[in-house]
Amino acid sequence: MDESPHDRTTEQLQQLAKVQALWRRISAVILIGFSLLLVLGGGVLSFFTGRASDFYGMLFYAVFPLITLAYFYFILLNPWRDPLKTEQKCVTVYRKQRRQTWKTAIGNGWIMLLASPALFIVFVGKGLEEGFWQAVLGGLLGLLFAVAGIASIVWGRRSRRTDQARQPE
Repeated sequence: MDESPHDRTTEQLQQLAKVQALWRRISAVILIGFSLLLVLGGGVLSFFTGRASDFYGMLFYAVFPLITLAYFYFILLNPWRDPLKTEQKCVTVYRKQRRQTWKTAIGNGWIMLLASPALFIVFVGKGLEEGFWQAVLGGLLGLLFAVAGIASIVWGRRSRRTDQARQPE
């Protein structure tokens, strides 16, 4: 007999709130650490190259994990929201991300597949300027691009079928 998510006991809801608090702490440590690593890497790079723009560029990139952290803390894993609503929001976001993943995989696969003949011609042409084996390598690279596009389309369609089989909506 399936249990409704609303039939949970107080202890289960408290445990769910503890798990969500743990995930908030884990995501905070990872994202703040990644931001600090980007800033530190930018400082080291700027020290060795002598360009301040390297540091400012990494500082710009370090802002994005902090934006993600704010999204996690205030929207997705909001500590003031009911733990059950937070769980439902996480499930909804997960489903949207899965759907977006296979849509992107199929779209990018078609772009790669349609671009591969032109890339094949360009790679072989540039390779012929250098020599026979460079042209062969360029042709293989063009074919690899087509194979990657086909693989992306196949993976996206397979993911779409499994998602649609799971959710009879």
